Amino acid sequence: METAARRSKRATPRRIDGPGRSPSRPGIDVVAPLAASALASAADAPRRPNIVIMLGDPTFEFNVNVVGPGAQNNLVDALRYEPGFSLDLIVDLAVPIGEYDSDQPLNVGQNRWYGRVGVPIVWQLGPWVPGRRTTVEFLPAVWLFGDNDDYVGQTLETDPMYQLDAHLTRDLTERLWGGLDGTWYTGGTSSIDGVEGEKLDNLAFGLTLGYQINDNLGLTFGYKSTVSDSGPTDLRMDGFMVTLVSGWHPLVEGARRLQSE
Repeated sequence: METAARRSKRATPRRIDGPGRSPSRPGIDVVAPLAASALASAADAPRRPNIVIMLGDPTFEFNVNVVGPGAQNNLVDALRYEPGFSLDLIVDLAVPIGEYDSDQPLNVGQNRWYGRVGVPIVWQLGPWVPGRRTTVEFLPAVWLFGDNDDYVGQTLETDPMYQLDAHLTRDLTERLWGGLDGTWYTGGTSSIDGVEGEKLDNLAFGLTLGYQINDNLGLTFGYKSTVSDSGPTDLRMDGFMVTLVSGWHPLVEGARRLQSE
C-alpha cells in the first residue's frame, strides 16, 4: 500500500544543565512532542483524510562536547566564543508514555522504549559575526528499538536503524537564518510475529528557517519531503515542524545588562 503522511509537530524542550566542559555545559534536554496528523492511503483517496492530534513519547537527550572550544565560564568567554570545529556525543531515550492505540498501525506513541546514539559535528565557515555566520553540520547516528508486544495484537520487532543528517546554514540577518537539509535513513528492518519486512532506504531533503526572537527565545520552521518514494510500497512523507526553544543562563543575562549600560 502506498501511504502519504503530512504531519505538523510542535516540541517543547527544557534543558537541565550538568557540570563539565563544553561551550554549553553537558546536560539533558527534555522534549515533549505534540503532533497533528492528516493521514490517507491510496485506497482511501475518495475519502477525507483522518486528522488526529496526539501527545508523543517524551524524549530525554544527554549531550556532551568531546572536541571543540572550552566551557564558557564568564562573560569574556561568551563574547569570544566561536564553534570552529566541534564534535559532541548525544544519547537519546524515549519513554513510551505517549498516546497509543493498539488497533491502529500508525501512532505518535510507539509503545516501546527506543533511542539513539549520535555524534553531531559542527564546522564553522568564515567569521563568527552575527549576520555573516555559516556552518556545515552533520549528524551520524544509530537508532535502537525495543519490542512492541501489542502492535495490532501482534509483536513488532525492529533492527537498528542508521541515520545521516547534513545541513548547510547561513545567517540572512543578525536574527534570521536559513538552512538546506538532507536526511538518509537505512536499516531498521521490522518483523511482525517473525514475518520480516523490507529494509528502509529513505532519502529526504528540506529547508529550515530560524528566527531569534530575543536572547532567551528562538523559533524555527522546517519542511522536509522524501524523494526516494517512487516504488509502490515506498513511504511518501511531507513533514512540517515548528519548534519554540526557551532558555536562560546567567551569562546571557549578564551580557544583556552589560550591553544596556
